[in-house]
Amino acid sequence: MKKLKMTNFLMKKYFSGNTFENEPVHSVWAYNEKTKWAALVTVYRPDPAKWINWQRRK
Repeated sequence: MKKLKMTNFLMKKYFSGNTFENEPVHSVWAYNEKTKWAALVTVYRPDPAKWINWQRRK
């Protein structure tokens, strides 16, 4: 596995979806347009107390 410097990544992309059990899940990706590399930063199950319809933070 290659070590990556996150400072080389120019933008972050946020995605939301559902698990196979139909529970919400969010993922955050870093993407470098120059190299076309993407790195998964984190995946998490959103806290319902902090999100409106799993799409927008309260």
